[in-house]
Amino acid sequence: MIQTSINFEPGKLSRLIGLGYEAGLTRSAWRVFADDLAAASGSQLAMIQYIEDDRPERSFLACGGLGQEFAEAFAETSWLSEDDRFWADIRKRPSGTVRLSQEIMTTAAMRKTPAYARVAMPWKLEHFLISAVHTGNGVSAFLSLGRSARESPFVEGDKTLFRKMVLSHLQRSINLHRALGATRRTNAALSAVVDMTPYGLVVFDTRGQPVVVNRQASQIFGAGEGLALVNGRLHATVPAAHARLENALSMAVHGALGAMIPTPEAVIVPRKYGAHPYEVAFSRLGSGADGQDFPGGSAVVAVIHEDGLSGPQYVPMMLRSTYGLTGAEIRVCLALLEGNSLLEAARTLNVSRNTAKTHLNRVFNKTGVRSQAALLRRLLSGIRPKLPILND
Repeated sequence: MIQTSINFEPGKLSRLIGLGYEAGLTRSAWRVFADDLAAASGSQLAMIQYIEDDRPERSFLACGGLGQEFAEAFAETSWLSEDDRFWADIRKRPSGTVRLSQEIMTTAAMRKTPAYARVAMPWKLEHFLISAVHTGNGVSAFLSLGRSARESPFVEGDKTLFRKMVLSHLQRSINLHRALGATRRTNAALSAVVDMTPYGLVVFDTRGQPVVVNRQASQIFGAGEGLALVNGRLHATVPAAHARLENALSMAVHGALGAMIPTPEAVIVPRKYGAHPYEVAFSRLGSGADGQDFPGGSAVVAVIHEDGLSGPQYVPMMLRSTYGLTGAEIRVCLALLEGNSLLEAARTLNVSRNTAKTHLNRVFNKTGVRSQAALLRRLLSGIRPKLPILND
């Protein structure tokens, strides 16, 4: 088991993913994302730096956790400063790189730098995780987390966790919004842009009806692996996942029409043959510039990822989103996945065997299986690595 100091709760992770896709390239939206990320990752600070070399007016800094006072101090004294060793290191790295502050310099050396004296010491920040969301082609985006000396430092396992669970989604979000922004600037054909993206896109109008379906989404729907477009509605083969798709789309449409409701969580849709589940994230287009290049009445865009979630760390999120399991039911499943018997699971969870059995029976009802062995097969099929299918 890889050690990490970050523990994302499934619900908070889903909200983060949704916020990441909704944020686009606006400072206010990224600030909301940064606030949520700081809280979800157990950090005092989450900071996004976005730079466009040819359009400096579009560059921005968004800080969460420590508030506007830190953002102003950083912008005045350390924004793109050459004496910031962390910035000097990460800006030369490829997209997707995650670094720990102690890899770049020791804590003792860091404390001697002017940048530390200006912005880290006043807020007692000591431990940092720095990542390159996007680099190259004149556009750079970096995301950093900071913790105080009293908090536990970031560890090696955090790098992989952060890259898979946060960074990959932000990369897709920025690429998507930059592609749509390029469309607005050049007045290029929308269909050409959406067909260039490596993930499925479906644009819905205010009635929840699809008005744009890109090529990748059409291929996903035609594959027959668990997600389809039936009579103008997204349809998941698993009933619980289908209900969540319907609810998430309805929330996104109502939000686009002005309702004060939260961003819907990303929906996990199981696939056949043990492949990685689909992940469907809904983002509001609104009535302003965000939707001006889409057909009239466009309200929501659904982004479908085919390889977004894999690995045991995603099991709680998958079980909650797919089958609607409660926290207690998920804990029983996780204990069984670790090889425990039901009695051992009960002891591990500090509950009676009858209580554990009650939770297990409810899991059986929700997942549609009738035995513990069948349940384990179903759970394992959702988390094993994706393997090629060999034809005869």
